[in-house]
Amino acid sequence: MGGRKVRCKVCGASIAVPVGELKPPLTMVAVEQETSEPAASPPLQTEPVDTQLPLSTPAMACGFVGLAVPGVNLAAIVMGIVSLGRFDDEVHPPEERRKAVTGVALGVLALLLHFIALLIGLAVAFWGQRNVQPPQPRQVVIYQQAAPVIQDDPPPQPAPAPTPAKPAPRPRRSGNIYYYDLNTGQLFADKASLTAPIDAPSGPTTKGKNAGVKAYVFSCGDCSDETQQFVAWMERHIPAAKELREKGDAARVDIDGLIDALSTGLEVSDDDGQTWKKMHPIHYIQYQMDKRRALCGNGNGVACQPP
Repeated sequence: MGGRKVRCKVCGASIAVPVGELKPPLTMVAVEQETSEPAASPPLQTEPVDTQLPLSTPAMACGFVGLAVPGVNLAAIVMGIVSLGRFDDEVHPPEERRKAVTGVALGVLALLLHFIALLIGLAVAFWGQRNVQPPQPRQVVIYQQAAPVIQDDPPPQPAPAPTPAKPAPRPRRSGNIYYYDLNTGQLFADKASLTAPIDAPSGPTTKGKNAGVKAYVFSCGDCSDETQQFVAWMERHIPAAKELREKGDAARVDIDGLIDALSTGLEVSDDDGQTWKKMHPIHYIQYQMDKRRALCGNGNGVACQPP
C-alpha cells in the first residue's frame, strides 16, 4: 500500500503515512484551565421586620388629648387594647407595650374625670335652680277719689204711717281724718285726700318742712272719750313721692314714676315722729296688721275718726 509523507507543523519532521490511514488534520484547541476556587455567591437579602406597633403611639397621644377633650379618650382605650392584642415579645420592643398601656390608662382616667365633672355640673344646676326665687308680681296701688253722685229729687211720696220713735242717729262724719302736728304733738283734722306731710296749724318745722303727718288714732274703749285715744303710728311721704302722687291723683300722668316713688317714698314712725323708716307698700300692709293685733293687749283697738 502506498503512502504519503506528511510534515508535522510542530516539529517539522516528515512522516510517511499510509494512504488509507490519512485522516483530517487535528486541530489543537487550547483550553484554559479553570481555577478550582468556586465563584463567590451574592449575599442573601432578607425583608426588614417592623418592630413598632402602628397604634401604640397614637393610643398614648389620644390618651393625653382625651384628658381635655371628651370623646378622644374612648379612641385611646380602643387603640391601646388593639395594640396590646397584637404585641409579640419576640418582635416588638417593650416600649411599644408601655405606650399601649399608657394610652389605655390615660383613656380610663379621662373617662372618670369627665364623669365626675358631669356629676358636679348637674349638682350645681340642680341646687342653683332650687335657690332661684320666682319673680314676685308687682302690685299697683292706685288712689282715686269717688266722684260725687247727683240725683234728682225723688217724686213726692205719700206720708208714711206713724212708726215708733227711734233713737237719734249718730252724726255723720265730716270725711276728714286725723293728722299729727310734729311741732306741738297735737292732733288736727283735715281732708283724707291730702298727701302727708301737709301744712300744720303751727306752721313748718325748724327745717322748713311741713309739720302735718297722717296719724292712725285708736282707742281701747269709746272714741268719744278723747282721753282714751292714742296714736298707734304715723306716715308721710318723701317730697318726690308726694309730688308725683299729687300729680297722679290730679291728671293721671307718669303712672310708672308714681308707682316707683310710692314703692320707695313711704316713711313710717311709731315714736311721735322721732325716728322714721322707709317701708314698701306691701310690707306696710303687714306692718299695719301686726300693729292692730298688738293694740289694747288683745287686738280689740277701735280706729277713731274726727267727729
